[in-house]
Amino acid sequence: MRNLPVIRSLVTVFGLILSLLGEVATAQPPLACNVQATPVNVRAGRSELVGDIVATCTGGTPTALGTPVPSVNFQLFLNTNITSRLLSDPWSEALMMVDEPSSSSLRYCTTGGGCAMTGVGVAGGVNYLNGDAQNSQPANVFQGRQSGANSIAFLGVPFDPPGNSGTRTIRFVNLRANANQLGVSGTSTPTQVLAFVAASISTPINNPQVTVGFINSDSIRSLRTIESSDYRRWIPNNEAAATNSAQGLPNMRHIIRFSESFANGFRRRNRALSSSADISPIPASQSSLGAVYNTESGFYNPTPVSAGNNSGGLSSNLSSAGLANGLACSRALLIFPQASPCTPRFIRLPRVRPAAQVADRV
Repeated sequence: MRNLPVIRSLVTVFGLILSLLGEVATAQPPLACNVQATPVNVRAGRSELVGDIVATCTGGTPTALGTPVPSVNFQLFLNTNITSRLLSDPWSEALMMVDEPSSSSLRYCTTGGGCAMTGVGVAGGVNYLNGDAQNSQPANVFQGRQSGANSIAFLGVPFDPPGNSGTRTIRFVNLRANANQLGVSGTSTPTQVLAFVAASISTPINNPQVTVGFINSDSIRSLRTIESSDYRRWIPNNEAAATNSAQGLPNMRHIIRFSESFANGFRRRNRALSSSADISPIPASQSSLGAVYNTESGFYNPTPVSAGNNSGGLSSNLSSAGLANGLACSRALLIFPQASPCTPRFIRLPRVRPAAQVADRV
């Protein structure tokens, strides 16, 4: 029994090893990401801004101190064509944000193949918001590139797992969809715009398919006569226009009215307001992630990448066909809420002839 103390020592050592292994396993759960989205109501247009997609990741092993952070490719797919603006082909206005940076902490990756980062070897990994000893100014905004009719790719993104401390949040913004391609549902259940998230890592992505939009009809159109319309009462500009012989409106007999088919169906270009209905204001920053601006522009920060800013507000088409010879639409008027409380806007569309189309942005 002289070897009994040795056996007891070995048992103790193995016990400690197993205990440490258990602690390591507990301390570093496997990396997993959960995808969510808040769907928004969209019109049946060709470039409709859909809801943001947010992936929340936990676990994994942070990159070791002094070693390169692994690069990951993320890819988004829609069940229709993606029509986000191409700022410089193939670079898109669609952006990927890491860890919800504020407008004052946005740092864009300007390297096409991704921006290199170095591991810090501690729980939480790279500090994408404030920087750390290894990465003084880590990029946290990455620009997507069009990789197919219905796909946007974000290539070479340095992705450091958070480990057992905190989470790593990824947000995709400025995704626009061709809702017209899917069409409006003929039932009470609206047509859905669906998104699918993929990544080039062997990581479970929970709920990779999410709904980002519900398609509604563009607007409600109604034909009214001058006598039955409140045309003159709504805004002061109308009465002056209708009684001014130079405008050619006194002979007008009918009015085509466009109204929203759902709340906020008519939207301004940007949250900036103008003192004049005829002058488009300089676009203001819309860089608070998760904020609901109810505008045609999405996430917009003027520098250094002017992404997300729409060239105009609502675009409405008026077409005429089969009108009798000599009959024409001489003016079209559109009432548009410019501010809250509602400030109507007076807009004229150019003279159109039968079988012609006109469009104006508000």
